[in-house]
Amino acid sequence: MLYSEEFFREVRSPLAPGGIFVEWNVGWGTAQTFQSVFPYVTQLSINQDLSVLVGSDHPIDFNREALLSKLKNPDVINFLQNAEVDVEALRQDILSTSFTQYSQSQDGQPKTVTTDLFPRSEYYLNKPLFAD
Repeated sequence: MLYSEEFFREVRSPLAPGGIFVEWNVGWGTAQTFQSVFPYVTQLSINQDLSVLVGSDHPIDFNREALLSKLKNPDVINFLQNAEVDVEALRQDILSTSFTQYSQSQDGQPKTVTTDLFPRSEYYLNKPLFAD
């Protein structure tokens, strides 16, 4: 399962010091489970339908100005355009993104997490499909 505590531990273990892991915040329980494994988490809410989690062993600085500055670099623009990324839409997403930071040392450990044996997020995500 790609949102379980066990999975997040697997992806964290080979990360170099200061490395990051990024995951789509799929819904109930994902953030809590992610926070139980990564000491520092930044949640980026790009719009009401898209939220991503960035986890690391060190605080993560979301620097909007630095990102916008990179989008002025011709090499970056060329790379993004070759990947068929709409640079102006990306710029607008960066401007509108809100972020929340979490750290285990300040906020404590989440009490409820999703595990391989107790896949809460999958249960609640799929439950409406089987309602009477």
